[in-house]
Amino acid sequence: HSKLNLGSPAEPRTMSKFYQALQRAEQEHALQRKKHEETEVGVASPPVLRRSEPNLRSRPAEIAREQRKTLLPPLMSPLTGVDKHLVSLFAANSFEAEQYRTLCHLVEQHHEKVELSVIAISSAAPGDGKTITAINLAGALTQASGARVLLIDFDLRRPSISEYLGEREGAHPGILDLIRDPNLTLDDLAITFPSLLNLKILYAGGAVTAPYEIFKSFQVEEILDEARRQYDYVILDTP
Repeated sequence: HSKLNLGSPAEPRTMSKFYQALQRAEQEHALQRKKHEETEVGVASPPVLRRSEPNLRSRPAEIAREQRKTLLPPLMSPLTGVDKHLVSLFAANSFEAEQYRTLCHLVEQHHEKVELSVIAISSAAPGDGKTITAINLAGALTQASGARVLLIDFDLRRPSISEYLGEREGAHPGILDLIRDPNLTLDDLAITFPSLLNLKILYAGGAVTAPYEIFKSFQVEEILDEARRQYDYVILDTP
């Protein structure tokens, strides 16, 4: 400490040079930071174009997005009110839909071996998933093989296919109308399902307290015979 002369005349000049060097270094760092920031901004945020200038860079991307929208299969956009469990209709690539395609494959094998074409879906109790299975099987058969499929709401005690498809019960005439009016035909009342031209639906057309009397009528036999002639598969949602 005794050798350090704090009051020597050389100190102001030395400190001045050191201070000037620090200032120059700080200025250089600031300039480098500014250039770096300008470079980053230039990459991340291209200059904003005036409204009168067309955005030629983003236009192809916009066109591609619009084209993808139009090319998306209609089944990817469920209709309003349609039950989400109808995976064969609106989520054909899902794991759940794959299980219905497995069932579909078994039905197709029986169709080839023993000419099975009319399949009745039943269950032991309400809430077992009978109607959902019937609708999904009909959708899977239509998409898997391109077959002509007719889905009939034959649960005349509690018709519910219309509810699952987002329709009001009784909004469409159905099989009860065919039974009561001999002038009507299957073609008159079978409705094409949106986006699946090979899938037709014949609604119940109402409800009855004693469906057994309807089932054993000769009109039902005639309706099913006509359905066999017109369609590859007829799926019945039964009580």
